[in-house]
Amino acid sequence: MNNQIVNNNLIYLTIPKDWINTYYKLLYLLSVEGKNIIDDCNYNCSNKGHNVFTCWNLFQSALAAYTIKDYRKANLFLEYIDKQLEIYANRDKIKILDFKDIEPRCAYEIQSDGTYKVIISMIIDGKEVVKTLDMSTVSAHVLYYGWLNTSDYTNVNIEVLTKKELNIINETITVHPDETNKYIWFVSDVELEFTESNFPVDLNKDVIGNLYYYHTDALSAGTSTYKVKQKE
Repeated sequence: MNNQIVNNNLIYLTIPKDWINTYYKLLYLLSVEGKNIIDDCNYNCSNKGHNVFTCWNLFQSALAAYTIKDYRKANLFLEYIDKQLEIYANRDKIKILDFKDIEPRCAYEIQSDGTYKVIISMIIDGKEVVKTLDMSTVSAHVLYYGWLNTSDYTNVNIEVLTKKELNIINETITVHPDETNKYIWFVSDVELEFTESNFPVDLNKDVIGNLYYYHTDALSAGTSTYKVKQKE
């Protein structure tokens, strides 16, 4: 599957590739039988309901065994689940789709409002099935930095500064003030804290709208390195 975005607001379940068919069958079965839980308050206590959820819980046990490399136990659980699924389908004449021929494809489109649209398509029984999900992106913070010939924030043109977009600001930045541009500037949409040679440094600070402006006093020409972190 190509063009994946990893969203750190989500938890991802890792499943061995050879188990995908069983996993999709379980999902399908849970989806089909879900309405029975609403329609019949005794469903969970019935043999039918018990078997469905036993298989689902046992699948989690199989994943746990696989993760700790107890493959014998993992395969034992999986074989039991597959047999139960076959018995269940034959007994109740429910067709559980076989997903062996699924060919999943995933693509995404960035939207103008900063969200992204995930498009998932797969071939099932020769027919293409397409699902579209609207997701929120992980918001990024912006950091500008550079050296200028002014100590007045009203004279700062952030377009001439170097720009970085980061999920978490924690950067080591080297700057080179000269005889003309003696002031180091940092601008961000979050509060920052600074260290130099492992010592905390207090910079001059102004807040304009949603931006924080920081600058040093006039420095001699040379090279300076700052550790810039998002304030906790």
